[in-house]
Amino acid sequence: MTQDPDGFTFSVSVRMADVDAAGVVFNAHYLGWCDDARFAFLAAIGQPFVPGRSTSLAMVRHAELDWLVPLHLFDNAEISVLVDRVGGTSYTLRYDICRAGESEPVRASARVTYVEVDLGTGRPAPLPEELRSALLTAAARCA
Repeated sequence: MTQDPDGFTFSVSVRMADVDAAGVVFNAHYLGWCDDARFAFLAAIGQPFVPGRSTSLAMVRHAELDWLVPLHLFDNAEISVLVDRVGGTSYTLRYDICRAGESEPVRASARVTYVEVDLGTGRPAPLPEELRSALLTAAARCA
């Protein structure tokens, strides 16, 4: 994983367990990779996930995935993470998934909105100010 002027990049290798009968990455794995990339990204901007540290947690509110070109077994992929939007109780990250060493073609892209949820009530809660500030700073760096 690297941090560059264009954003944050997280690397994954396509394993046997990631491919379907056609030999390409099964669609659900892309969102799992995005989740792994999110946690690495948050750690890179000084906001690592620590279980039990908070009374609220960011949970997926909405996810959309566009599959464009296949990745195959033993491919290495890079997932770029960019902050798309920061609100009061939620934020949206954009993920572009490419074969390692290539910026084109984008193999898949995703946008995922996370909403901060109070673990006691199950209702939306304000983003922690440190997280909100870190996300806004990351967004400005890549603008």
